Amino acid sequence: MEGNEFSKSKSNWLIERLQFLPLFYGGSEKLLKIIHETVNKKNINGEKGKIYVTFMVDENGYVRNPKVVNEVIETKDPEGLLAKEALRIVNLFPRMQPGFQVSRFVKVHYKVPIDFR
Repeated sequence: MEGNEFSKSKSNWLIERLQFLPLFYGGSEKLLKIIHETVNKKNINGEKGKIYVTFMVDENGYVRNPKVVNEVIETKDPEGLLAKEALRIVNLFPRMQPGFQVSRFVKVHYKVPIDFR
């Protein structure tokens, strides 16, 4: 083995284990900033709580099939305003860096909390 070359077995081992989760361009701080800037206070009518949304990041980095999976509501929210607003926000997410596994881009489930406090 010379220089930076790997044996075939080590190379195959790396390829099989090389994987990345989807990444939001700009990092998690940028994601939180976008969520904060996208919230429309008129849509939530003073309701407070935290909504967890799951979605698929497809092979091209686009958000698909967002769904509310958990709600921690501090106010009554009888009309489900927080869940509706959380889904609206997630549907507006820009393209992300897709997940990567075994030398190809893959679909990956992603979960994000949206705090309305």
